Amino acid sequence: MVQDELAEERAEWEAYKPHIVAVLNADPDSAAFERSHEYVRTNSDQVLAESDAVTAEFARVIRDRRAELERVLAVLLAVDVTVAVLGGLFAREYIGRPMAAIARTGRKLAAGETGSADDLDVPVDRSLPEHEQRAEIAQLTTSFEAVQEYHRTASEQARALAARNFDDPVLDATVPGELGAALESMYDDLQVYIHELQTTTEKLDAVIEASPAAILITDPQGRIERSNPAAEEIFGWNSSEVAGELNPAIPDDDREDFRNLLSTVIAGDPVTGIERQRRTASGETIDVSISMATVSGPDGELSGVMSVVEDITERKERERTLRQQRDELQMLNRITDLVLRITQELVESSSRKRVEETACRTLASSNLYETAWIGDVQAGRSEVRIRTTFEDPDDDVTTVTPDGAIGNAVRRAVETGEVQVVQADGGYLGPVPADADSPASPYRDVAAVPLSYRGTTYGVLVATTTREHAFRARERSGLLTLGNTIGFAINAITNKQLLFADTVVDLTFDVTGTSLPLVATTSELDCSLRLDGFVSSSQTDALTLYLEIDGTDAAGFVEAVKQEPEVVDATVIADEADTRRIAVTFGEQSLFSQLAHHEAPVRSVELDGGEGTYVLEAPLAADVEAIVEQLRSVADGVEFAARHEHERRVTTAAEAATAIQDRLTDRQYEVFKTAYFGGYFEWPRDNTIEELAADMGIAGSTFHHHLRHAQRKLASALFGRSNISMANA
Repeated sequence: MVQDELAEERAEWEAYKPHIVAVLNADPDSAAFERSHEYVRTNSDQVLAESDAVTAEFARVIRDRRAELERVLAVLLAVDVTVAVLGGLFAREYIGRPMAAIARTGRKLAAGETGSADDLDVPVDRSLPEHEQRAEIAQLTTSFEAVQEYHRTASEQARALAARNFDDPVLDATVPGELGAALESMYDDLQVYIHELQTTTEKLDAVIEASPAAILITDPQGRIERSNPAAEEIFGWNSSEVAGELNPAIPDDDREDFRNLLSTVIAGDPVTGIERQRRTASGETIDVSISMATVSGPDGELSGVMSVVEDITERKERERTLRQQRDELQMLNRITDLVLRITQELVESSSRKRVEETACRTLASSNLYETAWIGDVQAGRSEVRIRTTFEDPDDDVTTVTPDGAIGNAVRRAVETGEVQVVQADGGYLGPVPADADSPASPYRDVAAVPLSYRGTTYGVLVATTTREHAFRARERSGLLTLGNTIGFAINAITNKQLLFADTVVDLTFDVTGTSLPLVATTSELDCSLRLDGFVSSSQTDALTLYLEIDGTDAAGFVEAVKQEPEVVDATVIADEADTRRIAVTFGEQSLFSQLAHHEAPVRSVELDGGEGTYVLEAPLAADVEAIVEQLRSVADGVEFAARHEHERRVTTAAEAATAIQDRLTDRQYEVFKTAYFGGYFEWPRDNTIEELAADMGIAGSTFHHHLRHAQRKLASALFGRSNISMANA
């Protein structure tokens, strides 16, 4: 555009120049002067306007370049480009104004203002004589071609700078006088400007190349024209391979969204910090933050769009982790509140049914879960029995299919003692409260929580929910605590029923030839044994059985019984001809240990050569069928032989004291009472046996003999065979 205007102006100047010369030198009375005077008067305004237009065009090119740089640098957070404005300033100062001065001089001459040279607005040396000043004005007019050459070269240089070509300009023409000096000064300033502009552009390129954020420059249609090394690193592509292509990092489903963003930016609304997901060359999805702005070309028209893309995947992951932890903590607090509420109600519950109904009702009526019920896996059966719900169900469903997701989860919970989580497969989920807010959905997460205490599982609590991200680690931990609490409550109620029941049930089983504990050992050694008592460890839940054996030596029995899988230790207590007593310790997962903490602990074991019976003691309301199935699931061949109810005689404290006193001789009673009141049983002792014996006037050995017999009779009354039961082991 500038080149074309310069060519037109040059042609007009060729026609204009002779008339200027004639006006300056011709006789004012001549016809030539009149013609030239009229021509200059008529055309001087046009020449001046065209000179200003060319100057303005140069300044506009520089301003456009400056505007482009400012837009880029605004995205990259400000590299100083104020030097870009210099072009517009010196172009008009040192090119436009001298040319305008010449045109104005021509206009004055055309108007007949041929007075003193001082009156002419032309940069000449005022110290010269008048005729020399007028001669210099004529010379300036002749040198206007040189000015045009400067103007043309400067315009070309402006276009070169806009195209980022920083070659020095070549100005061959020489203009004399003050105008020449001004043009020389302009030339020097131009060199400084070019250097500063080149430095700024190099800084800009360095910032783009070194930026940790991906920088993409695309055409208005979104095709990539340039990308920096960070883009290659973040997206995993090669810049040369994606040049000219639509951004491959944009998922197909997000193409329309990207086109809308382009339209928004092109319409004049830059985009800052929007978050989207993009795809790397390897197919990985990453989170990014995007800022977008337009880029203009040298002519001021839209050239493309610059996007600055930051990989925020790690930040988003941290945010997601923090949100998850916050949600889990809130969930754990709510579950803890549930556990406390249930525990408070459990303390007041007097029956197992009430305990289970309380747990189910509290869970199902909360906004955490939709349904809650308790089931169990009965020995010898495959299906899961629904034992308790928070309310009577409207349907007749009492079992859950064993091969479904929920059935499998319940069975695994029983086997592992851990919470199992599955997604419902459309099977029975349990009753839903009438006022439930949760929408019905076939896709629910299900948790199967074992109700366990001391290795015994009393059932499985099943809870369902449609919450997102349900049953994570902390929630499972809270539910497991709840399950253990319910298991403890059931165990306590069962033991309480056994301890304080007026009527209990003895269940006798024929265990001949089975794999139950101790049967194989008596068969191998052809000996007999009888259960004498139990001691349950408060530290490990192991159970020690004290046995009286007959028909073999104690040491041989110990070595043989240690081979049984559930036995962890065995020792000889006594090995005399008339008394052979053995202590056998079973692990916490053994049958005896489980029965001891269940609702049907063992009361009696009598075996002879692999034949004999187990007698279990259970509450009157016990599920006898379930107990039978439990034993049969452990060992084939177990036969249920008898069920016998018997009442426990209630003994008052006074009656118990009288009964114990009746067991003692008068001397034993006197010694025992003296030892008690004399502080012998204190720690440390107030008196020794010798001191107490001296007070009674007897020997110390005699005192000790009577005291030991009294203690044995007292222990026998408390722990004798008539009181054997694992319920109070």
